[in-house]
Amino acid sequence: MESALKEAEKLKDDYVSTEHILVAMSEGRGKAGELLRGNGVTKERIFKILVELRGNQRVTDQNPEINTRRLLVLEKT
Repeated sequence: MESALKEAEKLKDDYVSTEHILVAMSEGRGKAGELLRGNGVTKERIFKILVELRGNQRVTDQNPEINTRRLLVLEKT
């Protein structure tokens, strides 16, 4: 979680979200990191997709996934 917090701080986000945890896990030395990297899930790929999904949006509230879903629905309409 400490690594996820550092990732959130790097992105100037106000809260730790699932993407920060995923990035932290992908760089971890444990089985989760090994499994993610073994399947091509790297920090670089996560950030590439993250930029596509959220652009320059920041995590500024406790439920960012809900707001992201709303934005995606609005884009489709």
